[in-house]
Amino acid sequence: MKRFALHGVVLLLLCSGTALAQSITVSGTQTISAITTATPGSEPDPVTTAAGSTTYNVITGNVKNAIWKISARLTTALPAGLTLALQLTPNGQAGSGTSAGMVTLSTVDQAVITSLQNAKTFNTNKIQYRLSASSAAGQTAAHTCTGCVTFTVTQQ
Repeated sequence: MKRFALHGVVLLLLCSGTALAQSITVSGTQTISAITTATPGSEPDPVTTAAGSTTYNVITGNVKNAIWKISARLTTALPAGLTLALQLTPNGQAGSGTSAGMVTLSTVDQAVITSLQNAKTFNTNKIQYRLSASSAAGQTAAHTCTGCVTFTVTQQ
């Protein structure tokens, strides 16, 4: 049995922009356990965190007529054969944005939430992570990725 692991995914949260009050904070479990199973003849089974085990709160800036988005990216590439995806799910409050669904991360900013209303605070939104490995990853030692995901709140 091949074993793939990404332990200790800890998020470093960065906010871009000017002196406006836009920000994002993340709390909860941000660890993904080892990939340990595979269906015979298939790639290893991905590991997904429980929806809601990690949450985020976001405050959008106050710029006249602005619409905001949240972007995410990896700060450094993962080892060959490993991919990390995430999905942000708004809490359903009016104006809390639209999810892009499960987005596979790269080192380039990708919109994960769009259409956030201006000058609002949205609390207890959910984040779910999914770690996948291809057979090309082989058996890898545990990989700790501290500060590997950066979130940014900017105007759309």
